[in-house]
Amino acid sequence: MKRKSQSQQVQELEIQLQTARAEATKAKRELENMAHSWKSAKSRLSRPSFFKAFSQYKDFISTTAGNPQFDALPTRGLTSKLRNYAFARSHGYKIPKIYSISSNIESFDFSSVPNRFVLKTSGGSSSHGVLPLIQTGRDEYAVADGSRTLSKGEIVAHFAQGRKSGLAYGKVFAEEFIVPKQSANTIPDDIKIYMAYGEVMHILLRSVDLHGSVDGNRSKYIDADGKDLGPVSNQRAMDATIPNPSNLKEAVEMAMHLSRASGLPFSRVDVFDSPSCTFFGEITRAPGGTQSYTAAHDEQMGKQWLIGEANLMLDQKAGRPVGAIWGTKATREVLQLLDTPHEELPRATFAPCSEWCLRHDH
Repeated sequence: MKRKSQSQQVQELEIQLQTARAEATKAKRELENMAHSWKSAKSRLSRPSFFKAFSQYKDFISTTAGNPQFDALPTRGLTSKLRNYAFARSHGYKIPKIYSISSNIESFDFSSVPNRFVLKTSGGSSSHGVLPLIQTGRDEYAVADGSRTLSKGEIVAHFAQGRKSGLAYGKVFAEEFIVPKQSANTIPDDIKIYMAYGEVMHILLRSVDLHGSVDGNRSKYIDADGKDLGPVSNQRAMDATIPNPSNLKEAVEMAMHLSRASGLPFSRVDVFDSPSCTFFGEITRAPGGTQSYTAAHDEQMGKQWLIGEANLMLDQKAGRPVGAIWGTKATREVLQLLDTPHEELPRATFAPCSEWCLRHDH
């Protein structure tokens, strides 16, 4: 066996030394990140924190889920888009026109819709349970962002896969394709209003350049008056040039009203701006995606959460029923939107909006 020369041995030792130094640098960086994370976590534990409250809130939802004993909780039912549409309609707010509803994607009748529509499942995440479609041929539909073209079979397979994975479930329905009022995009910008029982925490404006892709979107955070809050989240692509909604005042009023009516300490109300009117989009009890903010903003939102929870308690002490309060415009036509009326109606309270849905000074 040929012995290695001294220069070869030195070269190998230098490579090993370089590798060891690189691993030591990596370990030091990981240790620093861990120390920073622990310091950040300790800080959140010792002060009001949205991250802390939101984590406990999600634990509350998951712990009470599936137990009939807790069917009357206000957190129940909010995963259904059709239920949320009916709820918003009962308070007099506009929703997109619904063309057709089917029990599953396999039975959906594509001939019952116009050539521009949005296909949704009543439950599930937007990236898996929503497709904005434009018919371009007999068996050809373009996704509205121009990213791809699908056949009917591929659309059916898309929703069937979402159902199989648990990310798109419930009834399938087609609704009106809302045209953006200000944006140059084909898909309307998102107006996502974070609420603490009737009070605005912040508003996320999200310009949707690529449907279903967080990386393909740009964001801006504003307050209820439209003031730019700056980069309060370092995990989003920020764009200060996104215009404030022309309907901001109306959108905020809708979110404040429905937040109080929902009877939740925290919720997110989504709204869309169109040339014809302001449309209700959705109420979300625990939104997914990036929910991490700068320390100062996290603390401010944490305080707002606690104040919202306190105001809800005061309303309940004054006689507010626990749970969602439905408005007086809940007609038979509106209630027919419900996926599961036998579950929703027993836990619903119907009352004039002047009783609990408007601001009350304690």
